[in-house]
Amino acid sequence: MDERPDTENEDLYGDRPHSAAEYAARRRERQAERARRARAARQRRLISSSFSAVAMAIVLAAAWLVIAGFSQIAAVGKAASLLDDADRIIMQADASIWGQTRASGAEEARGIAERVPGAVTLLERASVQAKKAKAPLTWLWKRPANLTAAISARKAMLVPAPALLEVAAQSSSAAPLADSGWEAIERARSETSATVPPKSGADPKALSLCVAAADAVAGDLNLAQQSLSGAQTAFPEAQFGPYLEYATQLQQANRYARRASKALLNEQDLTAASALRTYNSKAKKASTARSKLTLPIQKMIDAGAAAASGERLSVYESARTRAVAADKKLGRATLKARP
Repeated sequence: MDERPDTENEDLYGDRPHSAAEYAARRRERQAERARRARAARQRRLISSSFSAVAMAIVLAAAWLVIAGFSQIAAVGKAASLLDDADRIIMQADASIWGQTRASGAEEARGIAERVPGAVTLLERASVQAKKAKAPLTWLWKRPANLTAAISARKAMLVPAPALLEVAAQSSSAAPLADSGWEAIERARSETSATVPPKSGADPKALSLCVAAADAVAGDLNLAQQSLSGAQTAFPEAQFGPYLEYATQLQQANRYARRASKALLNEQDLTAASALRTYNSKAKKASTARSKLTLPIQKMIDAGAAAASGERLSVYESARTRAVAADKKLGRATLKARP
């Protein structure tokens, strides 16, 4: 039977090995080549698997970024909504602090002050939502940072706001009382000349009219003193003392004018003359007291508010300026710069 050629033992040129050593060497070479090819195949499979893993990681990362991005965008939207809710209180406080709603009275100012903690809570919640925006979203989108700045500025505004609202409440309480007191003083002053009797020769009817005028002036001055005292109690920082002093001097002068008229009615000429001399002295003192009224009474209230506010108003205004700047970047028109 013919033997098949030993192709397994042939070398690359088809030669057969001539000895056992040559045969063993060629066999080792073939085994090494098979091992090399197996390793290469494994490396190719490993590289392919690595590329697949990397591609899958990229896809998963992209998906995570998209999901996280939408989640962060939603959080930023929630922060803006909470900021809007807080601004409803902040705008009311701002108007009251700057006297734009003085006519609404102290009760409203104090009611706003009671709502300030609620605004602070809303801002805290808004801050938490705004801070959910992370890189890389914040690298490409400045809204979260601007929202955070707007929220932070408003939180700083609300620190001195309750004290400033109390100042607004006090000035609101004092304003109508001060106005009423000053109007009563001016009415009394306009009638002063009618209270002074002539030195001699007046008939009883004219003297009776002087007494009646003095009584009307006394009523106005009593009202003025009560109103101004009430204004001073409502707003201790406002200096109503000079106005009270002026009313007091007018009242004293008026008493002596009335006393003179009554004395003349009773034909007590010496008593009347003495009363008129005292009246003239008191009238001069009243004139001096009036010269010390350097500010209109409403300006005195404004000066008292400035003194009571002190550094708190500067802190408030500084924070407000930052809030306006942040709002401008956000395209918001809630807070506007002072004219």
